[in-house]
Amino acid sequence: MPNDLTMLGEAAVLACLRVKGPSSGFTLAVLNLYAQALSRLATIYVLSENREHIRALAPGDLQGGKFRDGGREVVFTDGRAKISRLAVRLRELHPAIEALKRDGPPPEG
Repeated sequence: MPNDLTMLGEAAVLACLRVKGPSSGFTLAVLNLYAQALSRLATIYVLSENREHIRALAPGDLQGGKFRDGGREVVFTDGRAKISRLAVRLRELHPAIEALKRDGPPPEG
């Protein structure tokens, strides 16, 4: 995996910690919301099976999808295959987290 990428599930945890604080506690559902918020603020990538190749997702690729498992995958109800091995570039993650801190965390529920 290129060293400037981190998995989206880990990025969601980091974003939640930085926005809400380490004592807030969080569920997979909350992490899914953070993954969704990050996907609006940064380019999301898909890693190949062997993690050697990456492909940027277009904004429409996630349209209608629902993040699951703390942001580790996106599932669709329209028959499209789920997308997993999601990642984000660190250079985009940090400004996205700063935007979430400034604008407030994603609404829960």
